[in-house]
Amino acid sequence: MSGYKLAVKFAPYGTEYLEKDGSVTKSIGHVWYEVYKDNEKIPMISAGWSSGRDRNPLSKESCGLDNLSNEDWMRYKGKNIASITVDISEAQAMKLSRSDFQAKAINKQLHNFRKCYGLATNSCIDFAGQALAYIGLTDEKDFDGKAASPINQVGVFLGQIAKNRSMNADLKLEYYGKTIEFQSNERTEKEIGQVLRKHGLDFDLTDENKTQINLAETSLSPAQDMANKLFAAYTSGDKNALSSVVTNHVYTQQRSQEVSEQVQQLKEAEQQRMAEQLVEVQQVAQQRHRMVRS
Repeated sequence: MSGYKLAVKFAPYGTEYLEKDGSVTKSIGHVWYEVYKDNEKIPMISAGWSSGRDRNPLSKESCGLDNLSNEDWMRYKGKNIASITVDISEAQAMKLSRSDFQAKAINKQLHNFRKCYGLATNSCIDFAGQALAYIGLTDEKDFDGKAASPINQVGVFLGQIAKNRSMNADLKLEYYGKTIEFQSNERTEKEIGQVLRKHGLDFDLTDENKTQINLAETSLSPAQDMANKLFAAYTSGDKNALSSVVTNHVYTQQRSQEVSEQVQQLKEAEQQRMAEQLVEVQQVAQQRHRMVRS
């Protein structure tokens, strides 16, 4: 191969982000790409799409020259950042540079991609998907992942890259401590799926409307789960779905409080009942004692 590798990175909710002032914040999640040459440790190219200086990932629209980020590789830190790495040609690598694909992104020269950041329809997921499409690693001209959080893009991105890579290209997935290498002849959904299942993973590789099964996230905290659901509903662009998530969350909180109060009432009632039974037993014992003495 040419010695060039493309790595698509997926940061889950809660990933640490190193701010320019040295402080560390938590990310709602992010997707970006990196290009390496000859196994170098520092990428020769790194690019992601964000809300820029607005720094509010829940903003509906944000515009600015800094929507394009070339420092994601050094600012997102964490052992749970997933990565799909694939061999690419020198020509593909150069097409992802600041002077080609990235310039087109910030100047509104890509098909169906705006200059402004938008969480629902012009996000980091759309940007990374457009990058894959730009160098021929997807079936679709406007590949934009699926309506889900960044970490839940792994399956559908992997499916596209696997079948569209060059014939002898190496392919590797790093996911929550697992490293999975695919043979060059493992390209179809069935073949990739079989390899994944051997490692305890089961991803939706194609259908953007299905929910990806993510075994590593089954232990998410309620806050993380809620953030992922909100992100998925928001990126889908479906206001009803977003409203439903919020409503269900509020209802769940109310029901949780009601259940907690009911449990406490039952505990108090049970304690009172047991106390009354103890008094009755003591009274019966005293009566028997008096009868025996008489």
